[in-house]
Amino acid sequence: MTYKELQDAVADKVKDTSSFITAMIPNVINEAIQQIVDEVPMPSLKRVGTVSTVVSQEWVNIKSTIPSFSGRVLYVGTSNGQIPIADGGLEQLLSSYTTLIATGDVEVVAIEGDVLWYYKTPAAATSITLVYYASPTVLISDGDVPSDLPEMLHRDLIVNKASAIIFDHIEEGIEGNKVGMASCLAQYKTAEMQLRSWLYKRRSSVTRSCWDA
Repeated sequence: MTYKELQDAVADKVKDTSSFITAMIPNVINEAIQQIVDEVPMPSLKRVGTVSTVVSQEWVNIKSTIPSFSGRVLYVGTSNGQIPIADGGLEQLLSSYTTLIATGDVEVVAIEGDVLWYYKTPAAATSITLVYYASPTVLISDGDVPSDLPEMLHRDLIVNKASAIIFDHIEEGIEGNKVGMASCLAQYKTAEMQLRSWLYKRRSSVTRSCWDA
């Protein structure tokens, strides 16, 4: 479905023609796509990129050189091999090493938002390779089509997810269950299972590795 078709489908589903809701729809569709790929990581969004350490600085902003970075990393390494990632982020790194002020080859990294923290700090700028998930391309023009989700599931996935977000606003403050939102989420969850099945059938191997997530 095109961006325009998605907007029309969401408008038809929520049936609220107020200017506030109508104005929300374009942005909410992009928000819905981002939420979907966060919940079901898509192989087509896996990328390889590099950042460089900064002399006398224990961190680097990944988006300074990888603007498509979504915040999710599968692998970090240098020419010397893979570098462990502290699952607990910077707090875990600091609890293990108590200080970041040490010079030498990078031994461990932590991801905090868009920032890559590293211990130790190389004396010279060092290239670090990342395998990461990119953010999906933002839909802008009416003819744009979401490229990272199977077209056969566009309506069930994107329209239902976007409609659920909008119904959450429409039904805010009502007593009892948010019926519209719940209905859309239930339909979305069915489509999400179909998406997971679609992905599973296209895996070349069920053996797990750093490329699986």
